[in-house]
Amino acid sequence: MGHHIEAIITSEKPNKTKIEVLDLPVFFENGFNIIPLDVCHTTYWGKKWNVYDENGDCFGGVNLLCLRSIERIAKEIEISNFALIATDYNGGIGEQAAIVYKDKREIRINGNYYSHYSGMDVVDINSALRNIGVTKTKKSDEFDSINLSSYRSFDKYFEKYEVACEDE
Repeated sequence: MGHHIEAIITSEKPNKTKIEVLDLPVFFENGFNIIPLDVCHTTYWGKKWNVYDENGDCFGGVNLLCLRSIERIAKEIEISNFALIATDYNGGIGEQAAIVYKDKREIRINGNYYSHYSGMDVVDINSALRNIGVTKTKKSDEFDSINLSSYRSFDKYFEKYEVACEDE
């Protein structure tokens, strides 16, 4: 089974009203909010806010999401410290990527950086999660300590936004 997700991970409590307005699911795991992202959903809101830039910086796993749209979502839900993560695995083979934000700005952290196919320099997910306060246990790394392995795809939460991608 594949593992294809993009999400914001934060210990901050997002604004519940804004989460509902933006139609975002939120999962709570071991002290952290997991806020799923989707290419069509971020495209829809990015266009609505006039921040969508298909030629700008993009981030993601299976799909590339406009970074300016994601940053605006974070602003709207009133979080400023978070990790942005993406996975694209099938049968144990694939890609992962992460970026960390502190005080609403992308920062460079200690970790294993590499050039992502999007053209951005990204860091491994566990380093990003560690930086925002996720701790590993004796039996699991940071990724598994907030149960990210159980989230395989977030597509079902965003089906009604597929029309935003059809315009592309």
